[in-house]
Amino acid sequence: MRWMLAALLFFGAAAATPDERIVSIDHCADLHILAFAERSSVAALSEGAEGDFAFLRDRAKGLHKVPPEAEAILAHRPTLVVRSYGGDARLVSLLRRSGVEIIEIGFPATPKEIAANTERLASRLGGKAPGPLAETPRSGVDRTALYLTPSGVVAGRGTLTSLLLEQAGLTNYEQRSGWHELPLEELVGQKPDLIVTGFFDSRDRFEGWWDTMRHPLARGLLEDTPRTDIPGDRMACAAFPMLAVPRLIEEGL
Repeated sequence: MRWMLAALLFFGAAAATPDERIVSIDHCADLHILAFAERSSVAALSEGAEGDFAFLRDRAKGLHKVPPEAEAILAHRPTLVVRSYGGDARLVSLLRRSGVEIIEIGFPATPKEIAANTERLASRLGGKAPGPLAETPRSGVDRTALYLTPSGVVAGRGTLTSLLLEQAGLTNYEQRSGWHELPLEELVGQKPDLIVTGFFDSRDRFEGWWDTMRHPLARGLLEDTPRTDIPGDRMACAAFPMLAVPRLIEEGL
């Protein structure tokens, strides 16, 4: 936790090109703009910049917000637009034809890729990322962990979330690849040693739990199994706040 807070203070001192006018068009882009760019160079952020899943939502207060639409974006006369998932190919093409530089954040799939992406974006936006960002995996603690969201979806092998569990020294309980519904039948026979939850603190993304989480087995799992809650704003983007998750899990063991 301490290194992340120090990093954010360091990011806040970043210098930017004086005549830069930056617009970000989704909350993952907002995160990097708010971390690395000079506030005076931020022309506008996305409409989700102050959502409870936005890691730097407090820094977004007082800045203009725009939808991912060409007319609204160009009204702010941007020299640079940063995006992850916001907008579409037509929007990107139109902005480029209008002379606007586009930075694509992309979708890092491993902690090392997140660290490399952070360095790249910090350099372009005038900031400086502290290193090393990627943490050394912990030795195994011979415990299984299941990552669970309020929708009843769990992270399986090969996901970025599974890699974070492994970095904390845990074995992923869900051995299928990808994302799946909570395996209720398997839980009858054997439960994980630990539950790691994400987004259980979010109001914006989950107005109610899906049917799976209303099942008595699911409720019992949450009540009876040791549990570590990870704030949703750490998990919302494949970006540097996520790199602290293994440490947060360890602190909760």
